[in-house]
Amino acid sequence: MAGGLRAWGETSGRPGYSEAAATIAAAAWRLFHDENGWRLGERQLIPGLDGEPAMQDGPMTAPSALAIAHGTQAPRERALRMSLAPVTEEPFWYASHAWQLMDFLAEKHDDTHDR
Repeated sequence: MAGGLRAWGETSGRPGYSEAAATIAAAAWRLFHDENGWRLGERQLIPGLDGEPAMQDGPMTAPSALAIAHGTQAPRERALRMSLAPVTEEPFWYASHAWQLMDFLAEKHDDTHDR
């Protein structure tokens, strides 16, 4: 939803849509990610379980990868670092995370060459 709102805000030139997208993305980070990783719900069903470093893709893109796509710089980088092991060990199951990692690295590469 955040991606669609952001795209429509950019296309239409109406900033309210982009602001709504940012609000939704921030809520996703607040509700589903913490220092232990990603959760499927606001809190773990079984207390004491840590979050997942990355969620696997299924028939649809992993929700954690979508949140990374719409996150701000610091949380994105932290989540991508956390997901590095599963993504490199089993890239087939974490293709959307690999895509986000490649996009992030390309952005970093572009930033260093722009200076």
